[in-house]
Amino acid sequence: MFRDYDPENPTREQVEIAWAAHGLSVRGRGGGAPSGKLTPSRGHRLNRRVTRPPSSG
Repeated sequence: MFRDYDPENPTREQVEIAWAAHGLSVRGRGGGAPSGKLTPSRGHRLNRRVTRPPSSG
C-alpha cells in the first residue's frame, strides 16, 4: 500500500490512512418486503459509517 513501508515503524500518516481504510457500514433496512428479501433503506436514522477516530495529538 505504501512504498518503502516498514511494518515495525509506520509513520503517523500511514497509520491514519490505514485506519481510514477500515471500517464498517451500518444500514437500516426496509420492513416487510413481500419477497422476504432485506432491502436497504435510504435515509434511515441508523445509516452510518463506523471507523476509528483520528487521535487528538
